[in-house]
Amino acid sequence: MGDYEVVIAGAGQNGLSAACYLAKAGLKVCILEGKGYVGGGSVSIRDEFGASHDVASTGHMLIQQNPLIKNDELGLMSKYGLKYVSPEATTVDLFVHKGFSITLWKDIDRACEEIATKLNESEAKAYREFYDFCQAVGPMLCLGMFGPPIPAEDMASALMGFGDIGLRLARYTTMSAYEIATELFETDELREVTTRFVSESMIGPFDPGTGSSFVAVMYMLHDGAAMAHAAGGSGALSDAMVAFCNDYGVEIRTNARIAKVLVEDGACAGFQLDSGEVVTGKRYLATLNVKQLFGSKGLVDPAELDPEFTKTVDNLRPSYYVALLQNITLSEVPDFKLIDGVGTPATVTEQSRGYEHFKFIFDELHAGHPSPSDSSAIVLASIHDPLRAGRNGETTLYLYNYEPYELYGDHNNWKEYGDKIADEALEAFFTLTTNMDMSKVLYRSYNNPLDYENWNESWLAGDFCHISQEADQGQSNRPFPGMSRYVTPIKGLYLGGASAWPGPVVSGGGRAVAQVLFEEMEIDFDATING
Repeated sequence: MGDYEVVIAGAGQNGLSAACYLAKAGLKVCILEGKGYVGGGSVSIRDEFGASHDVASTGHMLIQQNPLIKNDELGLMSKYGLKYVSPEATTVDLFVHKGFSITLWKDIDRACEEIATKLNESEAKAYREFYDFCQAVGPMLCLGMFGPPIPAEDMASALMGFGDIGLRLARYTTMSAYEIATELFETDELREVTTRFVSESMIGPFDPGTGSSFVAVMYMLHDGAAMAHAAGGSGALSDAMVAFCNDYGVEIRTNARIAKVLVEDGACAGFQLDSGEVVTGKRYLATLNVKQLFGSKGLVDPAELDPEFTKTVDNLRPSYYVALLQNITLSEVPDFKLIDGVGTPATVTEQSRGYEHFKFIFDELHAGHPSPSDSSAIVLASIHDPLRAGRNGETTLYLYNYEPYELYGDHNNWKEYGDKIADEALEAFFTLTTNMDMSKVLYRSYNNPLDYENWNESWLAGDFCHISQEADQGQSNRPFPGMSRYVTPIKGLYLGGASAWPGPVVSGGGRAVAQVLFEEMEIDFDATING
């Protein structure tokens, strides 16, 4: 075998975070990245005006709960320069059909006052009661995401020990987010404000089993670091982890695309690169798509696997909607018609038009139809983070739409309709403001689902989640029962990344899989962190 204790496939935030923890323990680690740069979806680019744009991920919400950031376990902030910017409000919802907006302030008293003023006192009271419940159970839900997954049956037993709140949470896990919101709140507006963020995991708030995600999100929404953005761009997180890796001797190899996973006697024997070179180690971690790794056309020869296992992997479903993202530089800050003052007190601004419209969005996506043009999420990070602005103060706009990969039943339709769909979403954004039109657009680029599939080999069907997070493929079942604790049928080969627990989005998920490797190597995780 080679000199490396662990060889990692993929240098996104999952692979990098795993490498950091492994290297902290004194292990010799090599990361192989097929692209010419690192970071995966956590990368940023600067345009000719000097403005910084996030190519994929932008808000780093979940990772704020990870001890990696919350406790700065690796010194990414204290030593390696990572900083986070988080405004006073989590989001602003523009209720265009009602002619007012609701700002969801992080301060719970201020948030309830806003709800009471814009809706009514009863809704404010109901919101505070749900907030109190989420604060009671949220730490258990969130902290569990940064260690190896707890089997569903063990979680159910644990909930029983929490009395009434445990029983309430157990019931919520079987429900959709919108069903819970309907029980709790009487207005469509508050139901939409509270459930909207569930859809960031590419499962709709009307879908069964989204209740636990709803509670976790609501717990995080009033954290001081909620909707935090890495100062200067999403890539700053990747940069800090690379700096850590460099100090701890991790070898990071770019342009090192893996062509085949070698197997001998049922054990991983190395990663073979396109060049023919074989990189070997004692253990291997792949943060690639599980289908890319173990599917019938995967990097592991199916002859090395049980045919039923291969069939199970092939049958894993992608998310039924993915992303269309426009990166835009504006000459000035947008002035929204329904927000007092220029700009927005939150990084994220949403637009709403009532229950029927909200439900219609997800019905259309299920049908393979484009998201309504007037449903974009509007992210203006440079208002709160000057490091993202252009040299002369230009404003960045991250205009984000959910879209089906199989547009009108065929992903190739993005070649014909992509520009039109993007243009209509931008025009719809203009109508929300008093001062925006094409003359204010200095720079513009976009990626639709087909572009994302071509950009990242692991994003099959343009899906940064790798596979859908519906109940049978999500949470502690991920990617499916029987392979949910990172161990694969190939001895010495582990699965991390978005296909594994805790799933996609920027979470620093490598911390959890590193703990499993530590257990097998009889390394004390706590001693490593505190040493």
